[in-house]
Amino acid sequence: MNIDDQTEYYSSKEHIGTFVTVFRIIPREMINAVKARGVSVNSELKRRHPVESIFSASAKAHGNLTDRTRCVFAFPRDPRYGSTMPPYDPQHYALVTMRVDPNGAIVTDGDIFTQAGTDFLRGKRNSATRLANLYYDRAIPLAQYMSVQGNDIYGFMYPEVLLPTNVPANRIEVIE
Repeated sequence: MNIDDQTEYYSSKEHIGTFVTVFRIIPREMINAVKARGVSVNSELKRRHPVESIFSASAKAHGNLTDRTRCVFAFPRDPRYGSTMPPYDPQHYALVTMRVDPNGAIVTDGDIFTQAGTDFLRGKRNSATRLANLYYDRAIPLAQYMSVQGNDIYGFMYPEVLLPTNVPANRIEVIE
């Protein structure tokens, strides 16, 4: 079987090396582009927040290869059944699943990034730096996060996945 055709969900340690399914919310007007080209790291660059430079420095200090400015974002769980930031609005956004390699990807708390961004914009750079360090201190490998079923035992308010690679169109499916 071609590895790109695998649809197996990652659910236990026995499946390490297979793809895992993560979720992404996209504007409805982007559906055709995502179906044709997939999702690339470069497509994320247009929405950079000014606090990203602090997070990049923190990622480097943590020896983490998953820098927010060089990744694709996703949710580890279906946002229709949990909380996401921003909230999922099916009138304006579509939900897609992406089958991704969990190696090199991390899950951390997007709420920490939001708090840091707010502090940064209010001139509280030291607080934003402290939060950026906390963001990466709490990060865990995607495979570890996905191996736990049920509620988020890691205490993430808004868990987000940082994928260090592009996701090709043949591993993306529009759900609604």
